[in-house]
Amino acid sequence: MKRYQECNVLVKLFRRRYYLYMPFQYLYTRIKHRKLSRFDKSILWDSLLGEAQCNMKWTYTSDEVKENLNKVVSDHKSKERNKKLKKLGL
Repeated sequence: MKRYQECNVLVKLFRRRYYLYMPFQYLYTRIKHRKLSRFDKSILWDSLLGEAQCNMKWTYTSDEVKENLNKVVSDHKSKERNKKLKKLGL
């Protein structure tokens, strides 16, 4: 089975059906466990999203992961540099 990113449009649409289940699973869990904190609710949504993407075979290659990590690191470094310049008044 191909990765999600390599599939044609029809296969992608068919695999996106897993996103349709997420709100219902979220509501079911919220009703079943009424005392969830706000933190738990965000973890629940993120885990449902991860499960849907796993079912869709949405995976990343190591090159894609490295590229995204480099973007995050460079963004963080530029923000830190801007903070330092702002403190210096430049």
